[in-house]
Amino acid sequence: MVSSWVGTVWSLRRDEGVLIGQVREVDGESVTLAVVGLGASSPEGMELLPSEGSRGRLARISSGHLLGRWKRMGASRA
Repeated sequence: MVSSWVGTVWSLRRDEGVLIGQVREVDGESVTLAVVGLGASSPEGMELLPSEGSRGRLARISSGHLLGRWKRMGASRA
């Protein structure tokens, strides 16, 4: 997995609407995302992590799941 994914933005279309995630960390085959647009349930294959105050909702998925079901939107301009 490449560390250049950190900061990239991905989207997932679901029946409940669009879920947007920004990659915060890549650790082996696990990818941690800051997510927005999460409805009442999380998508299959996603593990919700404890909230970190004002940093929003964090979730972890496998890199294979990210590549297989999500669409890369772009990279952070930081």
